[in-house]
Amino acid sequence: MEADYTKQLMEIVQALNRPTFPPWAAAALSAGLGFFGGTSTQLFMAWFNVRRQRYYLRKVLYADLGEKFLSLHRVVFPKLHENPNGIGAFGFQAREHARKTPDLYLSLTEYHRVEDAYEDLANLSGSRSDKINDAILFVDKFAEEVEAGGFEKAFFSKALGTKRGDFASAIAHVSAK
Repeated sequence: MEADYTKQLMEIVQALNRPTFPPWAAAALSAGLGFFGGTSTQLFMAWFNVRRQRYYLRKVLYADLGEKFLSLHRVVFPKLHENPNGIGAFGFQAREHARKTPDLYLSLTEYHRVEDAYEDLANLSGSRSDKINDAILFVDKFAEEVEAGGFEKAFFSKALGTKRGDFASAIAHVSAK
């Protein structure tokens, strides 16, 4: 005696032939989801790209300002350093690089502080006779700005790499005065 599976087969055929989601609706849903996914991906990529560019611009500016601060700290407090050097002329390549992308440079939260610091450094590069007084003022003002949160202190560590310990101790020394 063989089992009769015709009734079950008919139910399977009926289930397979039931009307499903219309193909045009599936195509519209697929297109809508694709558009939404593509648009959101492009917006995220644009946001991420600007954030990455700001990060690298900050890294260049912070490294430059940090090294200039350290060199002036060596001049102002020569007993704390093994190889003090005199005040020389400063180059402003990092600032010029930043000014080539004004939309990005102006969007930095610390833009005005960076500009002020570079203006103070430009005064040191001139032919003024009281450079050491200007250097002392710059070192004090810069350390106060860093301590007050005007610059991201942790970012100096990233930007300066191996010199981060020197920078942190120099900031702490000036702030303790």
